[in-house]
Amino acid sequence: MILLFAKAGNQNKLERFSTDADVKRSFERNGIVFQKLVEQCRDPQTRVPLFENLLGSTLQVHGASMARVDLSTGEEITKVDGPGLFTPEGYWALYETAHEALERGVAGLSYREILSAFVHGVSAIEAFLGTQVHEWNRTHPAQTLVDSKTAKVSFDDKVEKWIPIISGGKKLDKSGRRWQAFGRIRAIRDGVAVHPKEPGHGVQYSELVILGNLFSSGVSGLLIDLHLLFSKTIPGLIIRDTYAPEIELVEDPGTPT
Repeated sequence: MILLFAKAGNQNKLERFSTDADVKRSFERNGIVFQKLVEQCRDPQTRVPLFENLLGSTLQVHGASMARVDLSTGEEITKVDGPGLFTPEGYWALYETAHEALERGVAGLSYREILSAFVHGVSAIEAFLGTQVHEWNRTHPAQTLVDSKTAKVSFDDKVEKWIPIISGGKKLDKSGRRWQAFGRIRAIRDGVAVHPKEPGHGVQYSELVILGNLFSSGVSGLLIDLHLLFSKTIPGLIIRDTYAPEIELVEDPGTPT
């Protein structure tokens, strides 16, 4: 987690690291013993110094205008005239919504909130890929990738066919547990949350724990894979959630069974 924050976090850093040793030397130069920091960060409340950006996706704008600008063309991509809210990366905001729903689902043993986390988590992944497609089309007008009502392209086809085009030949690794977890999350999103097949549902608390633990791999972890594939910096919350402790069901010994 610490190494990923340093190498790929979305903080405004001056240093670029190619190896783990480079990261460790940077900490040492700033008077931080790396191994001691590792032990401290076993507590999820401990922040990673120097490299963890604590800002969220959305800024409040007062008495001014704010815009995301293409530096090569001067084009304003996203803009707000304050007072208002400015979210330059929509997928990041969707991810925050998913994270908040998961937190509520865990705290309240709520299947409904975990389903909400899945819905917004899948949307965040789709939106991230959509952002990369938008950037590609803006810079490659002669090679635009089109997904429309008359020419629908499935998410799986975008992963298989579009990602190698945009990334210069790279492919998303679909052999590991992150893609498998995403597949299960997407199936639950489609078949239970969005288009329910049954009139109701029953779920054990132990199953809620299993579902909640899918999130760190199938949403957070897959987003990390996609960010690295496209050489994009990663919001800190996504890194945090990927390395979060596993959810466990703690039974009250005083509760009748």
